[in-house]
Amino acid sequence: MASASQSAPPTPVRPGLWALPLPLPVPPRSVTVYVLETDAGPWLIDAGWDTEDAWQTLTAGLSALGTGVEDVRGVLVTHSHLDHYGMAPRIREASGAPIALHPLDAAQLPRYREDPAERLAALLRRAGAPPAAVDQALAEAGRQRGHRADGPDVLLEDGHRPQVPGGPHRPVDPRSHPRAPVLLGRPQPAAARRRPGAAPHRGGRP
Repeated sequence: MASASQSAPPTPVRPGLWALPLPLPVPPRSVTVYVLETDAGPWLIDAGWDTEDAWQTLTAGLSALGTGVEDVRGVLVTHSHLDHYGMAPRIREASGAPIALHPLDAAQLPRYREDPAERLAALLRRAGAPPAAVDQALAEAGRQRGHRADGPDVLLEDGHRPQVPGGPHRPVDPRSHPRAPVLLGRPQPAAARRRPGAAPHRGGRP
């Protein structure tokens, strides 16, 4: 698995929006977290799996954008899977940023608090995978912890418009992931808050 220093840097999606790939302990090996710039500071769309590799990659990526985890103003989570919700409570602990999640997904969080490696093994066994394949998957996944016990601060009901600075923001149909009820579009960019002396955005403005 790539270390934080070897991971891809944030890439511009559009003005004010950056894509930051974070490592996963299981295939497909990475998941994308989006950094949304606002006048008050960065907001994150999704949070990545709660591993130390992902945490280091997140902090390195935010640093490359001239900001830090402690500057995050909010975390908008598209759905409750480990690779999307996992680090949200840890980010909240570091920054005080509220977590927003759809209530149907908030109700699913207890399912993900058990050992995710065992969940993966059970899934493979139900699918008829041979014991050797299950053992290999467990070895690759390791014993990663699942979600922390605490849930979101804000429940995003259907049609709800999150109160993100620099809006208006609107829900966007997440056609690439039908389980994700929350995605956002933003018509205007805004500058991210930067710490004094922070480096400029890597690669310049989009």
